[in-house]
Amino acid sequence: MFVNSQIGAAGTAASMVRGKHTGGQSIAADDHSDKMRIAMKIARRIMNGDNVPPCDEEFLLEHSPGLFKLAISLRRHDNDDPEDYDSASRDNNRRRPVPQLVQQPPPVDRPSAATPSLDIRV
Repeated sequence: MFVNSQIGAAGTAASMVRGKHTGGQSIAADDHSDKMRIAMKIARRIMNGDNVPPCDEEFLLEHSPGLFKLAISLRRHDNDDPEDYDSASRDNNRRRPVPQLVQQPPPVDRPSAATPSLDIRV
């Protein structure tokens, strides 16, 4: 009986590793693991001496400050041909909302006291 409960627990642990949710497991764990996967990808690029966009560096600093410090300190400086990468943190729709421009109504042309109005009669 005790062996069967251990096998059941091991099966649950294996399904967690594969990303399957059972029972009351939170989807937040998957979101966190996705963010850490992206952070590791960015750190690897930095350590390799490649060029990453500033938004990726900000993402790494926000989600894993220790990993950011480590990646910066281990950056290769002998990389003669650094790769230019697009943003890894903006892959999977992680974009920050872009503020929408509010259209102002066109200005009403009113004569002001500073500009005299000319009445031309023919």
